[in-house]
Amino acid sequence: GPFVFEEWAAGSFLRVSRNPDYFVESQPLLDQITIQFIPGTAGQRAALERGDVDLQLQLTSSDFSFVNGLPDYTVQNSPNIAFWLFWINNEDPILSDLPVRQALAHGLDKLAITETIFEATVEPLDAVLPPVHFAHNPNVTRYEFNQELASQILEDAGWILGNDGVRVKDGQRLEIEVINIAGQAERLQVVQTAQSFWNEIGFDVSIREIEAATFVPTLSGGDFQLAYGFFGENPEPVFNLWLGTNWQRYDNPAAFAILDEVPSTIDREERKELIQEFQAIVAEDIPVLPLAPRTVLNAVNDRLQGYSPSLSLSLWNVATFSIATE
Repeated sequence: GPFVFEEWAAGSFLRVSRNPDYFVESQPLLDQITIQFIPGTAGQRAALERGDVDLQLQLTSSDFSFVNGLPDYTVQNSPNIAFWLFWINNEDPILSDLPVRQALAHGLDKLAITETIFEATVEPLDAVLPPVHFAHNPNVTRYEFNQELASQILEDAGWILGNDGVRVKDGQRLEIEVINIAGQAERLQVVQTAQSFWNEIGFDVSIREIEAATFVPTLSGGDFQLAYGFFGENPEPVFNLWLGTNWQRYDNPAAFAILDEVPSTIDREERKELIQEFQAIVAEDIPVLPLAPRTVLNAVNDRLQGYSPSLSLSLWNVATFSIATE
């Protein structure tokens, strides 16, 4: 690689220096790179205000306005095929009922979340592939935010509103638990906002926060009703979320038969049509609830030259980075 290890101070920094034996004789352009470990938003913002940092990766959406207000920095959105979603356990006795999932979809104001919590850096997502993906289907069924319609769907399905504001059907309360990874304020904001919207139409939504290390085992084991997080796809092959993990326990043989055709389809446009057809079916079934593309925001100092993130890596061309001299 272009750089070799030089020094590491636990919890403070990692420094790498120019590799004199790099295969491109004139590269890397920088003599060294220091990666600082700065805990907490306050410390990170202070470093940016002082101009100590040339590149900060993976800002939260709440930092977007702050960084845009700094004179020597710009916010750059790194290409990303991941998207935020609510996983739905389709084997759950309540959530296996399509009208309940339809009510969840109509009862969630995605636009309110993207415009406030995500600082309008992304737009709501309806398909199970984000717009940056070559096979994204922009014409899937959309579930407009409509709490009256959501309430009517539940009413028609036999979920009757009780005196305490919670719907009941055959003696069962409409209680839903959402799993969220603890310690991430932005995620919690999203989940609490969804909780508020859904409670307004007769759900009784609770939130269970768990450690990041237990998130995947919990979903894999099926010990959840709803779970909030993001999932990263590949340009190709696609849909490991469905053919691989399938944490949502989606069971539609006709839809999976379409996916099975994709790997053996040589023509890219034909693969695209198959992938888009699958997205259309999924949008009707609502086995998951897409929310928004996962934007990766990076703060870039104006003096840093050559930074050009790609879909594969943010630092793929680090050997050509340079610092402009005044």
